Amino acid sequence: MRLKLFVPCLVVAVVCGCSDAPPQRPEPVEMKGTVKLPAGKSAKGLTVSFQPLGDTQPAGGICGEDGSFTVKAIPGKYYVHFTPEVNARVPGYSAVPEAYRKPSETNMVNLSADTPVVIEPK
Repeated sequence: MRLKLFVPCLVVAVVCGCSDAPPQRPEPVEMKGTVKLPAGKSAKGLTVSFQPLGDTQPAGGICGEDGSFTVKAIPGKYYVHFTPEVNARVPGYSAVPEAYRKPSETNMVNLSADTPVVIEPK
């Protein structure tokens, strides 16, 4: 008799416990921004990297003629930096302050699809 009650209860518990889908991550969206280096130096060719604060994917983009870039990222807070391994041969890299050559709390930006971000390393 107990076995007859146990099996249906077990089936109901398994089905109910597995019915919820895991939470979905938001999809990355296109975001725009501009890098303005000190002393008016050109940011052309620099790769700007975004390291997320949360559990999401990093992002990055290459600066165009006017310092503008486009990235696909999940909106949120990121540490922005310009890594030497990628940028050492770009002429404008010499104008990037040391503090912006690695992720740091002082280099935090909020990426949003609605508002272009302006990065001014100092």
